[in-house]
Amino acid sequence: MTEFTPPEVTSRAKPVPRDDRVRGLDLLRGIAIYGILVVNIQIMFVPILFENYPAGIVPGERFGDLVWFLVRGLFEFKFITLFSMLFGVGFWIQWSKWKSKERSGFAKFYLWRLFLLLGFGVLHGTLLYFGDILTSYAVAGVGLLLLRSVEIKSRLFIAGGMAVGMSLLLFGLTQFDMGDRIEETETARETAAVLNDYRDTGQIVYGDSVVTLPLGKDEVVGTLLKLADISPPAEVAIVETVVFAQGPNRWTLVFRTSIYLLFTLSTLPFYVLWRALAAFLIGTVLAEMQIWNRAREDRFLQVSLALFIGGVVLALVAAYARYFGAYQSGLVAGLGYSLQDLSAYPMALGIGGLTMRWASGTAAQALREGLEAVGRTALSNYIGQSFVTMMIATSVGLGLYGTLTQLQLLALATGIFLAQIVLSVAWLKVFRFGLLEWVWRCLTYRTLLPLRR
Repeated sequence: MTEFTPPEVTSRAKPVPRDDRVRGLDLLRGIAIYGILVVNIQIMFVPILFENYPAGIVPGERFGDLVWFLVRGLFEFKFITLFSMLFGVGFWIQWSKWKSKERSGFAKFYLWRLFLLLGFGVLHGTLLYFGDILTSYAVAGVGLLLLRSVEIKSRLFIAGGMAVGMSLLLFGLTQFDMGDRIEETETARETAAVLNDYRDTGQIVYGDSVVTLPLGKDEVVGTLLKLADISPPAEVAIVETVVFAQGPNRWTLVFRTSIYLLFTLSTLPFYVLWRALAAFLIGTVLAEMQIWNRAREDRFLQVSLALFIGGVVLALVAAYARYFGAYQSGLVAGLGYSLQDLSAYPMALGIGGLTMRWASGTAAQALREGLEAVGRTALSNYIGQSFVTMMIATSVGLGLYGTLTQLQLLALATGIFLAQIVLSVAWLKVFRFGLLEWVWRCLTYRTLLPLRR
């Protein structure tokens, strides 16, 4: 077997000089980090039951339906797709540089890098947020490695087939349990009322049963066994809310780990893996074409605008179908899911193109530099925002799980991200890499690299 010999320490210990980085990629990563947070925070603070319930967990909350509609229409799937494409772009740039220097052992090097990413993902998913994407990136990255030598048209064809296939599969999977979707909406409404009464009285009364507080081992374990139900009953959402908001912390960890394992094992092999790989492959195609070199062309701007506007229109139609379907029709809701999934690709490409156009000019330079700083420390910021939201949501910190409206969560996400911009700019003035980027790099090369500039 060919031995992998890493580049010399002196060269690998330095970040890529700003002039050598592709203009716009860090900016895009920074924008994607915000979009991902806007979606994730709506899930981090409420039980799974409420993900598809437009009215929200706080009864009578103002603008809840509107925020749900805009987040599902303009953010959900869009920025994770963009982030995944950027992962593919980064892979291709790294692979191309490796080939140009006629090094051997790239597969061994990259598999080790993916294994480390998997470690980050498992820790992130079990300790902070069950909807971790790093786990799926690590697994899908193996497929990317295997397909790296496939010619560009074939890669694009494979990516397109996966994208359409996963959208159709998503429609089929939603139809599998859509018969219960409207009933689930009503269950969410009743559960929200129960939790609202609990906040006022300190007692949980659901149907003919009264849940005794604090929760004991039997209640928690019994609830965990019901997590695998296709449509988890209301008591799962109730116990989930109490556990995350009040603890004890050991049950919070058990609950989060259980949801992470269930989520990963049930979605990764059948949907998430292939969808991520499709976006990765699209990213490699864009990188091989070096599409960013055309950012100043009028045609580039026209195509980017067309993709963005078309994607937005399709996404809003899909979000309305999901909203209507939640109350009226499982079939319409399923179509909304499928269209929403598909709309993410043109919208992500449009955002990418327009951002590259912005990066090629001088407009709003201070904002751009702030977003680029977030993008250059994307791993640290992605996991960091999960840590902050965990501290605000669960009993480890403030215990606000299940108490904030969707509008408040949107404002909180924006506030967290603005803080990340300020901190990222300040950090990179002193240090070469983000903290977790540095850890990943040290583990990758099995060498302690300098962190300070």
